Amino acid sequence: MRQQAERLAEAAQEKPRIIAVTGGKGGVGTTTVAIHLAIVMARQARRVLLVDADPDRADVAVLCGVPADHDLTDLAARRRTLAEVMVPGPDGIFVVPGAGRAVTSDGTIDRFHQRWIAAVSAAEEPFDYVVVDTGNGSARSVKVLWEAADLVLLVTTAELPSIIDAYASIKTLAERTAPPTIHTLINRVSEPAVAYDAHGRLARAVWRFLGFHLDSAGHLAVDEDLADTSIAGGCPVPAARRSRLSREVGQLARTLQTATSDRARRRPSAEPTEAVADQGESGPEGDRSDLPRSGPKGASHKSDLFPLVCQLAGDEKN
Repeated sequence: MRQQAERLAEAAQEKPRIIAVTGGKGGVGTTTVAIHLAIVMARQARRVLLVDADPDRADVAVLCGVPADHDLTDLAARRRTLAEVMVPGPDGIFVVPGAGRAVTSDGTIDRFHQRWIAAVSAAEEPFDYVVVDTGNGSARSVKVLWEAADLVLLVTTAELPSIIDAYASIKTLAERTAPPTIHTLINRVSEPAVAYDAHGRLARAVWRFLGFHLDSAGHLAVDEDLADTSIAGGCPVPAARRSRLSREVGQLARTLQTATSDRARRRPSAEPTEAVADQGESGPEGDRSDLPRSGPKGASHKSDLFPLVCQLAGDEKN
C-alpha cells in the first residue's frame, strides 16, 4: 500500500509534457496542426492545454471560437491565475489565448515563458500534455520554448523553400551540444512518397551539416476543407472523427505520446560517432571539416545555406 501511495504521489507531481509546434516559415499550417493535435489528444482521454505563444499571430482563440478576455500576458505577469485565463475549447481541450506582440524585449522573454510554464506545471488538476503554438521563424521567443519543450514538432511542407526554412530554424534554434527531440511533420502532401522524400532530404541535411538526427512524425494529406476558419463556427473536419484527417492526426498524436513517454530516450550527441558516419544515409564519409558550422550568436543563418540548396537540388536530379 505504501509503495502504491508513493507511486500515486509521484504521478500527481509529474509535470505535463510540453510539445512545441513550430514552423520554419508562415503559411505551413503550424497553428492549425497545433489545434487539431490538441483536439485529438483530448479525444484520446488526455487532459490537454493548448497555449497560443505565437509572437506574431495570436489567433488560436479565434480559430477555436472561444473568448479571449484574458491572455498569456496576464498569466505570465501573475495578474490572473491559470483558472481565470484558460477557457474551455472544442472537444474538451482548454485554451490559453495568445498575447501576440505584447512581449517584444528579448530581455524579458525568458522570464515571461518561465512564469507561465511554472503556472501551468503547478495546476491543481494536472494536464497530461501542453501543446504550444510557438509560431514560425527563429525568434528568441521560439528558442526559449524549444529549450523548455519535451519535444519539438517542426511543421513544413514538401516544397524546397519550406524545407530550407525548416533547416534554418533548426540551425538557429537547436543547441548543438544538447539538441531537443525534434520530429518533422510534412504537411499538405498529395501522397506519402512525397512526405518520405521531403523528410529524408531535411534529415540528411541536418545530419550532414549539424550532426544530429531528426525523427519523422509522419504527414498530413492535402485537405481542401482544412482552412483557417473558426472550428467552432462550422469547420467540419475536427468533428468528423472518422475522417482521413482525424485518422492521420490520431496517428501523429500516438507517435508523439510514445516519444514523450520514453524518458529513457537517448538523444544523439552533437558529433556523430565514426561508425554512424560511415552509414550511407547518415552523412558523407571522411573529413567533415568542410561542412558549415554555426555562426556567431545573432548572425544570419541563411548565409551558409548554399551548400544545403546544392545538396537538395542534387537530390532532385538523382
